[in-house]
Amino acid sequence: MKIGSTVSWVNDGDATHTSPAYVGGTTYWDSNILDSGQSYAFTFTEPDSFDYLCTLHPTMKAHLDVVA
Repeated sequence: MKIGSTVSWVNDGDATHTSPAYVGGTTYWDSNILDSGQSYAFTFTEPDSFDYLCTLHPTMKAHLDVVA
């Protein structure tokens, strides 16, 4: 995706989830806990590669690449 893109995470399930990403040990974004029906959006302002996961369910992982 390109700089300026906004990603939305929507919890449409029954369980609570999170969506934080850490870069160099620092939190880059953090949705906090999303209950069923809640959402979180983040707009990317710089290029980078991001691994993120649900801290409540650590096997739920994903990756995003942001390019100029």
